[in-house]
Amino acid sequence: MNYMIHACEARMWYVDEFLIPSMVEQGINRNDIEVWCDTDHVGCLQATLDSFESCGSRPGGTWHLQDDVAISRSFAHITADHDDGIVHGFYFRHIDEADLHPGKTSVMKMGYSFPCCRIPNYIAGEFVEWYKTEGQHREEYQEWIRLRKHVDTFFIDFLREKHPDKFIYNLKPSIVEHVDYLVGGSTVNKWRIVPARATYFEDYDIIEKLKERIAHRN
Repeated sequence: MNYMIHACEARMWYVDEFLIPSMVEQGINRNDIEVWCDTDHVGCLQATLDSFESCGSRPGGTWHLQDDVAISRSFAHITADHDDGIVHGFYFRHIDEADLHPGKTSVMKMGYSFPCCRIPNYIAGEFVEWYKTEGQHREEYQEWIRLRKHVDTFFIDFLREKHPDKFIYNLKPSIVEHVDYLVGGSTVNKWRIVPARATYFEDYDIIEKLKERIAHRN
């Protein structure tokens, strides 16, 4: 099992003091958790590309987590049971988006799940190669590149273009909750007023306890 936490320096306190300990408490080996911190401040897009490139030459797959999530109490068990293919562990229903199709579904119907997803390492490597040779040169992507974000949409476009026959697996309920509002707000979408909470998440007591612990810590 391999896990990678994508972090920025401003959130390392949460990663070190709360997120990683919560994973270790569930029996995940600390040596299996890699933190990819954007210490050079290259932005979400480039930092993710760099991290995916590092994964590309490795066997197996990696569970990717963002630095502003809290894990469910069954996180370790479920990620171990679904350590194969592309797996989405988080779902937030966007406006006008169809509801979640749990279980196996086509990449043509996939949604956004970068807060928690498993990606085969070879797919991560192919995505970076596609971006470098094709994606970054397309006119329609230049504004996204300027903003240094939208990597999740780039990834969806890549899969639909290069692997239209592949399937993903949607977990329901979500195995992480988005808690950016507890750790300083969104660092990428600063305009966001209402938190992008998981549409399906069951362990609300964990979030309440986390809220109290962070308040005490601060």
